Amino acid sequence: MAVDARIEQLRAFREALATALTAWQASQRTVTCDGLCGIAPFLILHVRHARRRGLGCRLRLRKTDGGAVISCHAMTSSLLIALGALAVTTFVVQAQVPAAEVQIAGAVQAAPPDQQATATVIGLDAQSKPVTLRKGTGVLVCLADDPRVDKFNVACYHKDLEPFMARGRELAALGTKGRGPEDLRWNEIKNGTLVMPKEPRLTTIVQGTAFDAATGTVADSYTRWVIYTPGATPESTGLPATPGPGAPWLMFPGTPGAHIMISPARPK
Repeated sequence: MAVDARIEQLRAFREALATALTAWQASQRTVTCDGLCGIAPFLILHVRHARRRGLGCRLRLRKTDGGAVISCHAMTSSLLIALGALAVTTFVVQAQVPAAEVQIAGAVQAAPPDQQATATVIGLDAQSKPVTLRKGTGVLVCLADDPRVDKFNVACYHKDLEPFMARGRELAALGTKGRGPEDLRWNEIKNGTLVMPKEPRLTTIVQGTAFDAATGTVADSYTRWVIYTPGATPESTGLPATPGPGAPWLMFPGTPGAHIMISPARPK
């Protein structure tokens, strides 16, 4: 969404918040604000606090239109103020999704220089949903940084891992997260519904405190590698199953999610 449209949303929200505050001051007990599903955890905590005080507060979210309705017998001005601040923050974060070319420039920092121009790049659209920003002709798929996270983090992996990675993004969007045996993808690989390459495939992760698109540099850059090797064991690889300082090791050995971790010591 264009920045001008976001500004109009902020103006509309400011007016809606003013109306809500007026309604509260007039002792009406229902306040309706749109676009607040992203701060639902905060609202739920406030509601639980109100209930503990016997105030009969309840919360209902309308996921279809991204709205939230709060009905409370003791709505406080502090809640309305905090609600407004958090909602505005939510809108501002959404408005700060970088342009496609900036996302692409950052994402390919995790690719070798001779493969950056041909990599497929997946980033975020204006609603912070995953989208293919560039369809490449090479063997790498690169993930752009998520601006909602404080630190810069990008990754590039072999295209044969895309079904595994795409499924991970899908499960995360559904709120289903798991590591190790809790990862639903393991069973899907076992029963053949999720394709996973049998041969080793590399993922490179680059992290930092910031990215300068003008110079193409990552501040405080740190690189680590993950080599997916389904079913690999210490016996088949000669690698330890426990980490050592800066040394490669095998995580989740003997499983569909087995992978070699290579994490150099971080610069001081």
